[in-house]
Amino acid sequence: MTTTIRPMADLRHRLRDVGIGRKYLKENILPDWWDDSIAATPAGLAQVYGYLYARAGLDLHALKNPDAPIRFVKKSVKFKKAKSVEKGELSVSKSLALSVASVAARGAENAYSKLDGPVAGIRELVTGAGAHTVNIGTLLDYCWSMGIPVIHVEKFPPKAKKMEGMTAMIDGRPVIVLSKSHKRPSWQVFILAHEMGHIFHGHLDKVDVLVDYKLQEGVDDVEEQAANLFAVELLTGIANLTLSSPYLMNASKLADAAVRYGKTNNVEPGIIVLNYCKTKSAWALANAALKEVGESELALETIHKKMLEELEVDRVGEENYEWLLSITGAGRYA
Repeated sequence: MTTTIRPMADLRHRLRDVGIGRKYLKENILPDWWDDSIAATPAGLAQVYGYLYARAGLDLHALKNPDAPIRFVKKSVKFKKAKSVEKGELSVSKSLALSVASVAARGAENAYSKLDGPVAGIRELVTGAGAHTVNIGTLLDYCWSMGIPVIHVEKFPPKAKKMEGMTAMIDGRPVIVLSKSHKRPSWQVFILAHEMGHIFHGHLDKVDVLVDYKLQEGVDDVEEQAANLFAVELLTGIANLTLSSPYLMNASKLADAAVRYGKTNNVEPGIIVLNYCKTKSAWALANAALKEVGESELALETIHKKMLEELEVDRVGEENYEWLLSITGAGRYA
């Protein structure tokens, strides 16, 4: 009995050092049918290593050497983060998200088409199917049509720091991963547009992955500024739009003003709310005003349902597809 479980016991001990605990390993990396007794044979242990490589991005050579510290597969990564956050603190989340992105990239049917031309032209294309605004639904439709999968990952290790957004190049195809848990569409669509800005400006031309820890930080970073300007122009039609007022409006007045501006300029009221609150550094006001505007809390559901609509099961295999549904949280809509 002791011999049977020893390989897994040793492995779990090593995995804790990179932030992957026993429960997370069982529920989010190993398949449902897994039993620890399988790891008693070399072939069975190799299966475990295979799942950890494919689903958590762990280096196979390190996994196979019991005396070596476990490490993640090396990738060229740009971390956009606060100085107080170490790169290593984001490593497990980045690596897991990258594994999910790799499956999504294989499952996308449309070939990748580069984001070209002026931002105004892209905005026109996004709203060209009869929509009046660039919103979470229209932008998701556009990204997937351009061969850019967009997914939201829900399940990370409990103590892991996670990013708000990440873009990865997988075999020449960009994949956008969102992981902010906010359910309001305006928050998610801005992060999505920001990540599109990184693709548009070629910020991944020389790296594999770009990780955005928090978008409101890193404002002195030239690439972050460019991605923000792209997002603002795509969503509002004006790259340097900065809305303000002589005094700080309350939630009700801000909501009314946002609705009026949005109707006149074909902009989602929630985007106006966020723009104003960023100018005023009043993020607590933003959530109250979004509620006053009547914005739904269906952003994550919209992202997941679009992924389910677009992904081809045959391209990724049934087991990988089921894992994707689980770790993203999309399974509840399948």
